[in-house]
Parts: sequence; structure tokens; C-alpha cells
Amino acid sequence: LKAKGEADAKVLLAQAMEKQYQVDAEGTRAVNEANNVLSSEQVEMQIRLAMLKYLPEIIRESVKPMENIDDIKILQVNGLHSTH
Repeated sequence: LKAKGEADAKVLLAQAMEKQYQVDAEGTRAVNEANNVLSSEQVEMQIRLAMLKYLPEIIRESVKPMENIDDIKILQVNGLHSTH
């Protein structure tokens, strides 16, 4: 009787998981279909929003090489001041 109950529980769990996977797949499909009908302006806006989200990190990484600069020396200044 105990083995039958465990088997039934496993069957019910498998059926519940199958239903959950179907629901998840339907949700993903609906989101993908909605994304496919976006106008080009909406797509551009999403790209800009994504860029804004990551811009601080992009800037932080791009200036890292400058952290190692101790000083800057200008060795030639010809043409800097004109005496016309």
C-alpha cells in the first residue's frame, strides 16, 4: 500500500511538472511573439535603455587604464602661442 502511494505521488508530481513546463513554454512564447511585433522605435528605445543601464560600468572599465598614469609631460610646445 505504501509503495502504491509513493508511485501515485510520483505520477502526480510528474504530471504537475509537465503542466508547469507547458505554462512556462506558453509564457515564453507569448513574450517572444510580443517582442517580434515591436516597432523599430520601440526596439531602439530598448537598446538605449540597455545602454543607459550599463553605461556607468562601461565608463568605469574604459578609464581603468588611466589609473596607472602618474603624470603627463608636454615636451614640445611649438605653435602653441602665435605672435602675429
